[in-house]
Amino acid sequence: MISRRRLGGLAATMGVAALARPGILRAQQLAPEQVMQVGFPVADTGTLDPHIAVSNADVPIVQQVYEGLLALPHGALDATQLSPGLAERWESSPDRKVWTFHLRRGVRWHGDFGEFSSADVLFSLERVRGTTLGSPFRGTLANIAKAEADGPLTVRITLQHADVGFPALMVNHQAGYVVCKRAVEQGVNLRSRPIGTGPFRFEAHRARERLTLAAHDAYWGGRPVLRQIVYHFMPDNATRELALRSGDIDLTALPARQDAVDRARAQNQIVDLTDVGNLVTIHINMKKPPFNDVRVRRALAHGIDRQNLSDFFGKDIATPQLSVVSAALGGHTTDIPLYAYDVDRAKALLAEAGHPNGFATEVICSSIDLYLPMMQLMQEQWKKIGFTMNLRVVDHPTYHRLIRQDLSPLVAYSAARYPTVAQPYLDQFFHSAAAIGKPTAITNFSHYGNGMPGIDDLLDKARYSTDAAEQNRLWAEAQRRIATEVAALPLYSVKYALARNRRVDLTFTQKNYVFYGFSRTSRLLRA
Repeated sequence: MISRRRLGGLAATMGVAALARPGILRAQQLAPEQVMQVGFPVADTGTLDPHIAVSNADVPIVQQVYEGLLALPHGALDATQLSPGLAERWESSPDRKVWTFHLRRGVRWHGDFGEFSSADVLFSLERVRGTTLGSPFRGTLANIAKAEADGPLTVRITLQHADVGFPALMVNHQAGYVVCKRAVEQGVNLRSRPIGTGPFRFEAHRARERLTLAAHDAYWGGRPVLRQIVYHFMPDNATRELALRSGDIDLTALPARQDAVDRARAQNQIVDLTDVGNLVTIHINMKKPPFNDVRVRRALAHGIDRQNLSDFFGKDIATPQLSVVSAALGGHTTDIPLYAYDVDRAKALLAEAGHPNGFATEVICSSIDLYLPMMQLMQEQWKKIGFTMNLRVVDHPTYHRLIRQDLSPLVAYSAARYPTVAQPYLDQFFHSAAAIGKPTAITNFSHYGNGMPGIDDLLDKARYSTDAAEQNRLWAEAQRRIATEVAALPLYSVKYALARNRRVDLTFTQKNYVFYGFSRTSRLLRA
């Protein structure tokens, strides 16, 4: 069990009224210790460099430390409600090819690295766009032709193609994070010592035990209410649930299952179900026999009972999906070839493909709850059509390493992409440039379009189109081609379950993300 730390002298009652929403946040409501204890569902963090962090073990921490020129609403991936961040205001040329950002004066980096300026913005953009770092977000900024400074507080970005949605890329998310040029040039390793401008700064890390962030009292937006956020590494679900029930932690992520949600509610915890448009999909390597035969791929499609999979996770958690673009994303369509659950048809297709007695294949599988139970259910479903999927179960970091070495013919992947439209998802999973093994690889595990016809032509046209109807038409055609060729098998979309005790006041609604975030005004109330 975890003992809640007693931090004498850090009671955050002084000066809180100045930070509070008038008439709502009153100092006498606050707990004497403003130390948020988080049950973090991972064994340890991997990297805290925001330009390479993609894992749920890293992103929640990065989000508290770093900022972008613009800011998303707290708790939401909503590109329609952007607000000023490190830039106070922004504007574009009439043709939407030149974007100018006017930076905030007096923003200080954590530690002794001085003030934020345009030099940091230019450095960060080049860092993501360059080939040295190998950022997975490099393609996000591919439309930038040049970026230049007009003094220390103005940045002008010129695009190759007009993009009305470009500001949505300059937010506190993925490619939009700004890092400290001086810190990197002085040799600071951002993987283990992040230096940002956000409301919380890195304080300490004890491997496989906990990571602590402390309030950045010089934060440009004002002094945070919370004095510390302590992330306790707790990969075991039962341990986290018990710690939440006993009060040793204040909030945590629950397994994405109905039984976990029902237990938390029964214990009078607040459950937040978040929707990030996350789609669970099995990507099929179309270059590896026998999966290079479309009849085999279609047989696998007919062998899936999506409703059975969704029912396992629960009515509040999972919804069957038919297209590789989630119904929560703009550009989704169901006007695609459909493959009903049909064991006899699946068997017939395998026989036509030369496998009348079926076949067996080893598939690598992650041990986490999101993947292993689902793959075990798939294993039983496919056994009925004659396909034996032998699972090689590995820990999650090893899983990510091995699938990026192209070592598994089937890859289960749960993902959402930002902005919340079809383009980034299709680009990263189905554009040939994103195929595993290429220098530009991202997450195209199917190798769709790599040595075979794909959808590059559709995606390249849609990417910079300023006609929304034309974009939707191109995205729909891309989904039809993918479904026809069965490059991937969409299974279900999943909501994530988070739980907190009633002392936690986020001061915003946690709508998206698979983890809890915090704002400058987030706080702990008296019990």
